[in-house]
Amino acid sequence: MYALDRYENISSWKLKLVNKTAMRIGAGHAGLDPTEPDNSVIKQNGKPFIPGSSLKGVFRAHIEALFSEERHHCFVCGKRGFAPNKENRALFLRELDGEGFKLCPPCALFGNEFIQGRVYFSDFLLDRPASIAIRDGVGIDRATETAANQKKYDYEVVEPGAAFSGELLLINLNQAGEEYRALKLMVEWINLGIIRIGGSVSRGLGRFEATLEEEMPLGEAMKRV
Repeated sequence: MYALDRYENISSWKLKLVNKTAMRIGAGHAGLDPTEPDNSVIKQNGKPFIPGSSLKGVFRAHIEALFSEERHHCFVCGKRGFAPNKENRALFLRELDGEGFKLCPPCALFGNEFIQGRVYFSDFLLDRPASIAIRDGVGIDRATETAANQKKYDYEVVEPGAAFSGELLLINLNQAGEEYRALKLMVEWINLGIIRIGGSVSRGLGRFEATLEEEMPLGEAMKRV
C-alpha cells in the first residue's frame, strides 16, 4: 500500500498562486552589490519564484498539525527512539503489510526515514512580470521589546498580483483517501488565509489565492514521463 515498488495511479495537479498581499521568500544570504537591499527575495534568472521545497514545507507543517493525534499512533513517528538504522528498517519492511501496521497521513504523503514520499512539488514560476518593492524594517531588542538602536534594515517584497504556476505530482493516492483529501484541504486553507506562504506572515505578508487548474489521471501524466 505504502511502498512505491509499483505505480498504481498518478495524478498531476497544476496549481496557480496569486498573492493578495505582498510576499517574500528570502534568498538566505546578503548580496555582494552594496546598492542591493539587505534582504532580497529569492530569484531565478532575475525573477522571483516560490521554491517547491518551501511550499512542501508549508503543506507538511499544516498536515502534521491536522493529524497530530494520528501521529501519536504512527508506526514510525509515533515510536520514540525509532532510529533509522538497519534493524528498524528491517522491522518496518516486515510490518509493512501487517494488520497492526499504521502509518499516519503525513508519513504516507511526505515519507520518512524508511519510505519514499508520494507527493512531489515543482518550483512555482512567474506567469507574468511582477513588481518588487523595498520596505523598511527595524530590529527588536528582545530585552526591552522596543526598537533596537542602529538595527534598521531594508528588505524586498513581491507586490500583490504576481501569478505563480507549478505542479504537484501525486503517486498512488486514492482520491477517496484521507491523504488526498488533506491535500485538497490545504488548497482551501490557502484561500481562507489559514495558510500563508513565505516570511513575515505576522506582518500581513504571504496571503494567496489558489486555483487548482488541472487534474490529470494516470494515462495523461505518464505521457510526460
